[in-house]
Amino acid sequence: MIPGDLELRELRYAIIAYGKLTKSKSVATTLTDLEESSKEDTPEAYDCRWSSDLDTRSVRNLLNLGHPRYRPPDMAFIVTHDGSA
Repeated sequence: MIPGDLELRELRYAIIAYGKLTKSKSVATTLTDLEESSKEDTPEAYDCRWSSDLDTRSVRNLLNLGHPRYRPPDMAFIVTHDGSA
């Protein structure tokens, strides 16, 4: 169910790479508690999540999996070690 209202916080931070121009990025997050998620920690968590998504995509491409397949619970089955369903 989609909520009627959604509270967001926008963060702007600089990406500094030596020898290159400094880039500015904006991130919108639902982590609105300033004590729980600081302005410094949120971009780092976003970067880790982004890297994780890219790594997952690379592994799927390497294994030639394409898009993950979805099966409804009533069509799912368990394969045992001996190969029987």
